[in-house]
Amino acid sequence: MKKLLTCLLAALLLMSFLGCSSGDADDPNLGVYTAKTAEYSGFTVDVNQFFEKGFTIELKSGGKCKLTADGESANGKWTLEGTKFHVNGGGIDCDGTLEKGVIRLDYDGVVFNLVNEAYAAPAAQAPSPALQ
Repeated sequence: MKKLLTCLLAALLLMSFLGCSSGDADDPNLGVYTAKTAEYSGFTVDVNQFFEKGFTIELKSGGKCKLTADGESANGKWTLEGTKFHVNGGGIDCDGTLEKGVIRLDYDGVVFNLVNEAYAAPAAQAPSPALQ
């Protein structure tokens, strides 16, 4: 009886660990965000004005990320509480928002707008059969 109980407990623990490890794999926020524009003092400019080779943040599971600016990459960490976003790594430590596949990141008064082109947005509604 003790062996059966021990095996059952071990199986439950294993299932709980496996369940937790894959939990954020379905997070629609994961992926690569590419900076498109930057805003400063009421002006909006192409991000290449700041980063000739571009600026991206790849959000990975477990709160990890990869930041790439002008071809130089560094690992970092990210958090999200509601829509409040924070990223830290590679000399960057700043806040912003993350909502519907768009990060608005405030870095020393410059707001970078990064877009995840592969964000799992709702699919466009197919036309109804009556219209076809």
